[in-house]
Formats: sequence, structure tokens, C-alpha cells
Amino acid sequence: MFEFETIKDKVVLKLDTLRSNKKIVYHTSILFFSQLIVIVLGFLTKGIQTRALTPENYGLYAFFTTLTGFFIFFFSIGLYPTMEVLLASNKDKQKEKELLGASFILTFILGILFSIFLFAISFFIDDLFHIEFGSLLRLLVPLCIAFPFRLLIPSLAIGSGKIEKVALFDFLCQLFFSLALVVLFFFSTLNVMEIMLLNLLSALAAVVYIIFRFQPSFKNFPSRFNEIKSKNKEYGWHCYIGSVFSETSYRLDEIFITYFINATHLGFYSLANIICSPMVMLSSALSSALFKRFSDQKKIPPMVFIFNMIWIIISLSVLYFLSEFVVRILFGDKFSSVADYVMPLSVAYVLKTLYQPYSFLAAKSKGREIRNVAVAEGIVSIMATIIFIPLWGVMGAIYASILARVVDAAGLSYYYKKYLEDIKNKS
Repeated sequence: MFEFETIKDKVVLKLDTLRSNKKIVYHTSILFFSQLIVIVLGFLTKGIQTRALTPENYGLYAFFTTLTGFFIFFFSIGLYPTMEVLLASNKDKQKEKELLGASFILTFILGILFSIFLFAISFFIDDLFHIEFGSLLRLLVPLCIAFPFRLLIPSLAIGSGKIEKVALFDFLCQLFFSLALVVLFFFSTLNVMEIMLLNLLSALAAVVYIIFRFQPSFKNFPSRFNEIKSKNKEYGWHCYIGSVFSETSYRLDEIFITYFINATHLGFYSLANIICSPMVMLSSALSSALFKRFSDQKKIPPMVFIFNMIWIIISLSVLYFLSEFVVRILFGDKFSSVADYVMPLSVAYVLKTLYQPYSFLAAKSKGREIRNVAVAEGIVSIMATIIFIPLWGVMGAIYASILARVVDAAGLSYYYKKYLEDIKNKS
């Protein structure tokens, strides 16, 4: 009888593990293939944009994404990583809905503050960067409330284990934008203002739809706000400090390219980043799918690292053989300079892909460790950007990015090994 019970327990455990692994494969696959579709649609939109706009006007569009991407992280106050961890550790469905509702209210407030800030700085941008953009930005400000939601929704989906929602959100954002661009490109004319407007309207439409799909509850807001506030103080704030250093320093190179060179070269650099970005895609999808499970595991499964390395080799090989062809087909001859930056920039993306599995540390609420790595990376990135870009232009920005990613990968690897040692010493 005892043997039968033992065998039964082992069979049940194996079935649970199989179901869990199937879920991970499903979530990784759905996120990866949705991102693949988004990338294809993104290439389509970039092809339309580069054919509709001159390199100078495309540079203004790239500057808009750089400007908003640079400042948005100052308005996150650690909310997004806080929500990831709270939702990942939560088992109560009603409480989950209330946490979602509270996060949407807080994000709406942050969106209003962000829009007011953009309106204020719009009066100084033209003189500082020697461009004509301030008046365009003032017209777009009301719609910029979408930006905080674009950062929140992936965190909610990853934390709650509802990966299909972030996949759907990314797909809808790109689909709405692509359809609008195609219609106007073939039946009318496109200018930089219209492209930015369509981008924001598409994002807002997707945000509203996904909020309804999450089915949030706005009950017990004071209680949920206090819970978010407490976790943010313990964990999210440290991630916020780190993200301010890492993300803003990551965007600083684009600000400096605009300032020291011009917006046209910023456009070239931005397009090279778009060509390289699929390298991170599958590793990021797998890490996101594993996030909720990471909170209960003692270490990262070795197969995750092996899978990650195989993906790096495959994606780097594809870039090496096809990047120049892809640039000319997608963007046209007037943007052929983009190809010169793709392979050097791919080194930074290799490093970024390498440390995707270390999202494990975030699942373990290692906020201080993540903050320390991000601060170190940010300091190195800022110093390298200030020195390298005036000396070597866009290539200087690439060298700075590579150096920053080396620091990031080394720091996260160090803290992961330290975590394993601590676990071993306690057992």
C-alpha cells in the first residue's frame, strides 16, 4: 500500500510538472510569435515612414520617441516592478482585480503629470536642440497619457501570469498603427505630425481595450494603495532608482546624437536599433513566461541558459548575412547608412540577450541588487556617452552601449551567483 501511494504521488508530481512546462512553452510561444508579428508589422510601418518622410523628418519622429522614452521613467516611481512582484505572489483572484484597478488609477494620474511636464518643456526644446518641434509636441500632449500605460500593461501581464494579454496588447498597438499608416500612405499623404498622431491614437485604443480585458475592480482602493505603497517602499523604489539610471542613460545617447550631430543621424541610429531588437525577443519572451514560476524556484534552470545561447548564435548569424539586404529592402537607398551600424550595435544586443534570464532576481524581490547594477551601468553609460559621442559620433554611442551592457551582464551575474551562495549557506 505504501509503495502504491508513493508511486501515485510521483505520478501526480510528474503530471503537475508536465502541465506547468506545457504552460511555460505555451506562454513563451504565444509571446514570441506575437512579438514576431509585431516586428514584421513594425518593419512594414518603418518602410512606409522612411518612404513618406525625408531622413530629416524621420529624425524628428525618432526624436519624439527618444524624448518621451527618456523622461517617462522619471514618472514611473517604481510602480511597474512593484505590480509585477505583488501580482506574482498573489493567489487571490478578487484581490488581483483590485490591485489591477488601483494600478490603473495610479497610472492615469502619472499620465496626466507626464503630459503636463511635456507641455512645459515644449517651450524650450527648439532652442536647445536647434530643431522645430515644440509646437508639434504641444498638439500631441493630451494623447501622451498613453505612455505610462504602455509600460504598466506588460508588468501586469507578466506578474499575473496572463502573458497572452501583453501579446495581444503589443499586437493591437502595432496593428492599429500599421493599418492607419497603410490607408493614409496609399490614399493620401503622410507627414511627421500625422504619423505621431496615429501612433498615439493606436496606443490609446489598445490600452482601453486591454483594460477592459483585465476586468479590474476599483473597490478597496485605499487598502490596495497602501499595499502597493508598502511594497514600493520595500522593493519598487529601489528598482525605480536603478531604472532612472539605466533607462535614462540608455536614452541619453540618442539625446546626445541629436545635440552633437543632428536628428537625421538619430534616425539612422534608431533604425539600426530596430533591426537588432529581434535578437532579444525570444529570450525576453521566455523570461517573461517564467517570471511567476521563478518566484517559487531556487535557481534558474540550466536549460534556460543553453537555450539562450543557441538563440544568440542563430540570431547573430541571421543579422550578419541579411542585415544590409534588409535595410535596403525595408528603408530604401536614402537610408542605406543604417546598415553600417547594425553589426557593431548587435554586440550590445548579444549582451542584453545574455542577461534576460536574470529577471529571476526581480522575481525574488532583489530590488537593492538590481538597483546597484543599474546605477553602476548608468554611471558607466553616462560617462562613456559624454566622452565617446563628441569623439566618434554614432559609433561612439554604440561603443558606450556595449560598455554599459558589459557592466549590466557582469553585475547581474555576480548577484545571481551571490544569491545561490546565500541559499547554499542557509541550507
